[in-house]
Amino acid sequence: MKTPKIAEKTFVDGSNCAQAVFTAFCEKYGIDRGSGMKLCSAMGGGIAYKGNTCGAVTGALMVIGLHYGQDTVIEDFNHGAVEMATEFLRRFEALYSDTDCRGLLGYDISDPDQKEEIRSLGLFNTRCPGFVGGAAHILEQLLKE
Repeated sequence: MKTPKIAEKTFVDGSNCAQAVFTAFCEKYGIDRGSGMKLCSAMGGGIAYKGNTCGAVTGALMVIGLHYGQDTVIEDFNHGAVEMATEFLRRFEALYSDTDCRGLLGYDISDPDQKEEIRSLGLFNTRCPGFVGGAAHILEQLLKE
């Protein structure tokens, strides 16, 4: 199964969006799935379900950090991870017009009434799997380049 489909299935099976994207890449980086799930557990729904940066995006950015990041203190923060993160964000936004849950869903997930509207419209089931799969696809392409 391709990585985007793995991420989508993980999301549909009940993980949050960050967990779904991040854990689809864990094995490649020697991280066990359980640790990946824990690491991303507060990132779903736009960081702690506040509607900010989509968890699919934050999960992908954490994978970019694993692949391109520095493991020592550096003086110049304009390095490979930042460049790749910038490119990931550009591609995601070009595809979906936003990187925040509020913009992606058209509702404020942090507002209980709007969150209920999101649920009643089924947006978590119809739109979010696409964002998860799309983030994993963009990430997969960047890692191959």
